Amino acid sequence: MGQILQLLGWGSGSSDQAVLDAMNQKLDQIINTLNVIESQLNQLETQLQITTDEILANANDPTTAISEISTFQSELTNLSTTNTVGTVNQSIILNNYANQFEASFKVDVDVTIIHDAMIPPTTVKVPVLDNFVNLCTLRISPAVALTDCYQGLELYFSQLIYNQIKGVNIAVESKVAQEKGGLVPVGTAKAYMADFQANVLQPEVATFQAAVRKLILNQGDLINTATFLPPDTAAIVARADFLAIQLLTQDHFGLRANLIATQDLVSSPITLTAKNQATGQSYPGNGTMATAYGPAYDSWNGNQVSSNNAYNVVSYDFGPVPNGNYNIVDQSGNVLATAQVQTYTTDYVVSDSGTVNYGNAVFAKRVGAKDAFNNNANWIWWTNSLHNTGANGNASVKWTGLEGSAQNDSYSGTDELDAHFLYNNSRSLPITIHYAAHAYGTTYSDANSAAGGSAESKIYYRIGLWDATTNQQVNQFYTNQVSTGGTGKNALGDLPNSSFVFPNPSPGHDYYLYFYCTINGDSQYGDAGGQITIDGIVGNVYVTF
Repeated sequence: MGQILQLLGWGSGSSDQAVLDAMNQKLDQIINTLNVIESQLNQLETQLQITTDEILANANDPTTAISEISTFQSELTNLSTTNTVGTVNQSIILNNYANQFEASFKVDVDVTIIHDAMIPPTTVKVPVLDNFVNLCTLRISPAVALTDCYQGLELYFSQLIYNQIKGVNIAVESKVAQEKGGLVPVGTAKAYMADFQANVLQPEVATFQAAVRKLILNQGDLINTATFLPPDTAAIVARADFLAIQLLTQDHFGLRANLIATQDLVSSPITLTAKNQATGQSYPGNGTMATAYGPAYDSWNGNQVSSNNAYNVVSYDFGPVPNGNYNIVDQSGNVLATAQVQTYTTDYVVSDSGTVNYGNAVFAKRVGAKDAFNNNANWIWWTNSLHNTGANGNASVKWTGLEGSAQNDSYSGTDELDAHFLYNNSRSLPITIHYAAHAYGTTYSDANSAAGGSAESKIYYRIGLWDATTNQQVNQFYTNQVSTGGTGKNALGDLPNSSFVFPNPSPGHDYYLYFYCTINGDSQYGDAGGQITIDGIVGNVYVTF
């Protein structure tokens, strides 16, 4: 900003009052922009039904520090407005204004307080951005879009950064003036600014990006593979990355991409390539890994399942590529995502008159809980004690059934389809077993009553969870049976569909989710029979944490 140097007549072009007037006008524009941001945030708070008290409830509120920075800024602005360049007494400026920032490091402390609001030094305080995300997550509904919540988060973060950088500007002003006055070593201001950018601003931007990812993941679908990420994800991430690049003053915008994945599927970055769809030109991109946190998901290693709430995000930079449409491909040539690089203004508006070439793509790697259980549990089909009975079933197709009959004889048999998994958590955390199936069958019996005959038949099934480590039943979820006696027919047609919360599964134990059925009957001077099938299991059985 150079306002203190201008006042002292030490700055370049300081003889031109118009320079100070222009700077004041620019400051007014910035303040007006902040007012607009505040107004927009207030509107979003109203829409999201989030009150200021809620935002501050568990947060390390930096309002006092922001107010002090604003006071110092106002003093400097007033000096610039009421005094001619080079006419202000140097000792007054240095001693009564610049030096007061160095006394007890006032502005430095204010800047740190804002930083500590975003990244608290202890776990006692909730980070303000996390707090905002948690509140937003509770408010999302059909009437309140995920994008609305992101806009609120971005505006809140912008307020914090804007006021913090005002404080940084003042601190740099005072340190440069003191350097010029011989009060501190030359380079003090540059060292302060370099430290701020590397150790304060950069972690804050990373915290903002982590909050954005948490907001997205909180609305993710962990059950179905195809809809893991919300539809707004790509647009939100592209905007958030654009802001991050601006704040970190990186050398280019270019083409970026982000892979969001569960940790059981992605453990390290791989090199990807962006290929221009029109020219075929390739641009390699190396990824950098970051950890994001969200809802706990089922993490599989073979048939071993555990809970995890950590996700891996791999960010790719393909460089300042030309405008156009691109395919993001892996090392095998598989297209993972597409992106369009366009010209933007610095306000993130697509425009031919813009100065920024930018594009962003997002893709995911997550197997939903339904597919994960279907593919990773060890499915087993077996039969037992078949007498005048045929068994049908398939562990791959995941169904089981029996059919038997006898005339003047008995028939019986059992079969079972099991889904075997090992609970691999290091400690006992509740797990929910979701199940649904179609169980259907018939029985009949026909006794020759004139000859004193008899006949009976029965079909029966049950669904439950068995602990094979202790050989104990955990819970029998569902059971039903039908039977006939004498002469008659009966039918079974069930659609069991529910869930069971297992509050205390044991680490290292083998569990079997079973679908069991049996038929039996006999006849004298008659005949009897029955059949039962359990199917509709694929995609309807899974676990969640």
